[in-house]
Amino acid sequence: MRGGIAQVFLAIAISLPLVAVAAAIGVSMAQDRSTLNLGLLTAVAVGFLAVVVWASLLPSVRQVEVSTARALLDYDDAALPDVRSPRAWTSRRRGAAWLALLAGVGLVVVAAILYLVPAGISLISFPFTGDSTVTWPGLVRTTHTGSGLDALWLVGPGLVALAACLAVVVAAARLLVALAPRVLGPTLVERVGIAADRERALARANAVARELHDQLGHTLTAMTVQATAAHRLMATDPGAAERALTAVEDLGRRAQGDVDSVVRTLRDGAPGSSLLSEEPIDLAGIVRALAHHSTLDVELRVPESLPIDHDSADTAKAVIREALTNATRHGTGSASLRLQADAQSLCIEVRNPCRRVVPAAPERAGLTGLHERVLLADGQISAGPDGGDSWLLTVTLPIGPAPRT
Repeated sequence: MRGGIAQVFLAIAISLPLVAVAAAIGVSMAQDRSTLNLGLLTAVAVGFLAVVVWASLLPSVRQVEVSTARALLDYDDAALPDVRSPRAWTSRRRGAAWLALLAGVGLVVVAAILYLVPAGISLISFPFTGDSTVTWPGLVRTTHTGSGLDALWLVGPGLVALAACLAVVVAAARLLVALAPRVLGPTLVERVGIAADRERALARANAVARELHDQLGHTLTAMTVQATAAHRLMATDPGAAERALTAVEDLGRRAQGDVDSVVRTLRDGAPGSSLLSEEPIDLAGIVRALAHHSTLDVELRVPESLPIDHDSADTAKAVIREALTNATRHGTGSASLRLQADAQSLCIEVRNPCRRVVPAAPERAGLTGLHERVLLADGQISAGPDGGDSWLLTVTLPIGPAPRT
């Protein structure tokens, strides 16, 4: 509320030039009512209002008003965002409307202060003046009240006048607080831009979440498997346990590199360097590297080389990594992976034996995110038990032409 009252006094400051010009013109008209003088004063008044209107429509005015309202009225960036299109006439009109509202509120509050405060003080002090006849402020009527204690009842109306002045200020502050988002808030075009920015931010957050899961999920699962094996082999085969712990150490370093990559993406807001390259991506080579680093015994059926575009390779890599991660978690240690591509599409098929298949089990976060990613790429995905003792993941992705080298 204190900020609202400060905004009211700012409105008073804005209205004072209008009051001063109006008073000066009124006095001049009262002293000289000739046709020439009236014409000149009218021209001055019209010119002054034209300058005020021109100033209120300047592109920078609304941004200044928004910043001031945010600071004084305790609104955040969501309620009063920065002006996106200051030169648009819809934005300029909003700035002019707020300035007009401030001037109008300032004029009302100035009138209340100029009338109610002197009236209240005059009535409160009247019993101590020794006078017996009071002239009511703003009225020509007089009332014989007597003097001294006989006029003490005038203190009540005086206090009411002061309270009414305070009430006018508080009401003006509440009015400005309530109307600020409606008058100064974003235009329709700006709302569309804000919504688009939010969608982009949400999409980027989802992309980073998928990237974090894709990059770390497989590595952490492999670390868990190796650490479990080391724990079981510690007593019976120390050499094998040491090799498993070495593998855990290597996987930990790789996970740290993945974390650094994601952090750079969050800081820079830019995709990885692979997406910026103009070279085609050999998906077959990526698949062999993923199979090599996996703890599974992977049977590969892939072509010698499969160069495809970056977006398709990115989605395919995420699919294969997630499939191998789930096979490691829920399988028996082996999997088969097949890639088949033509000019328009890529088919990925990953099959692994399962320890236990529960058809009614809820989807895990990784599989749900994989569905979203494949659908966003206009692909098709199916995942489920196959033959009762294995799990089959099949993904079909549209692919574009490989970038030219």
